[in-house]
Amino acid sequence: MEVNICVCAYNEARNIGKLLSKLVKEPLLNGVFVVASGCTDNTIEVAKQYSDVKVLVQESRKGKASAVNLFLKSTKSDIVILESGDTIPGYNCIKTILRHFEDPNTGMVGAHSIPVNNKTTVMGKIAHFLWECHHQLALKHPKMGELIAFRHIEGIDPKSAVDEASIEQEIVRLGLRIIYEPDAIVFNKGPETFRDFIRQRKRIYKGHLELKKQGYEVTSMSTLNTIGASIKSVDWRPKGVLAASFATLMELYSRFTAPRLTNQTVWEISESTKELL
Repeated sequence: MEVNICVCAYNEARNIGKLLSKLVKEPLLNGVFVVASGCTDNTIEVAKQYSDVKVLVQESRKGKASAVNLFLKSTKSDIVILESGDTIPGYNCIKTILRHFEDPNTGMVGAHSIPVNNKTTVMGKIAHFLWECHHQLALKHPKMGELIAFRHIEGIDPKSAVDEASIEQEIVRLGLRIIYEPDAIVFNKGPETFRDFIRQRKRIYKGHLELKKQGYEVTSMSTLNTIGASIKSVDWRPKGVLAASFATLMELYSRFTAPRLTNQTVWEISESTKELL
């Protein structure tokens, strides 16, 4: 089967070189794409240094969903992969995900995101708690994240602020199976400030609310599922409990205030998540 991967990028110069250096060496990929949307740094210049990378340029930011649709129109490969520009795939991540597509009933596979944040800081502990919650939730109820692979579709709602969930919606509509693969590791970075955390969580929840209006609900919208995953994710030492408490309060605040947001198709970037070490 033919497999193409796309990195949708807005001002990702701090990380995209490290990411592309790994992707161009991946033998299972037939093509590597970058969709650079309204970039004002040197993301495009860095991407064009790789002769095996096809760079698609959007002169202005139209939202990630628009970038995803541009990529889907530019490839006819059997399987497509989307990876966030501020992540790095772990060892054998792509191979581990792709083996699931030997089953024709598999429509979409998501990787296991692990943050690189320093666990000794408050925000570092919060980041690890948040992504452990995602992991525990996805083990029982598959939930897609920073790196996803799926069978080629025509496109998603260009106004979506949650592209992975919108793709998930389409795959389910087609009657195909969604799988979470915990052994496919992708490294990311959680927010390093309270402001970035709340901004990110509000935008995602707002996007999920809009998707719910269309008749599709992601698993994290279930209070019972979320509480269960949270309990399993707590580090019960004092600092861990404190971090989980902070994260829970910020999540509740984000969910309470998210409905007041205007359209989040083009969202404000959380700068502290952009450089992986």
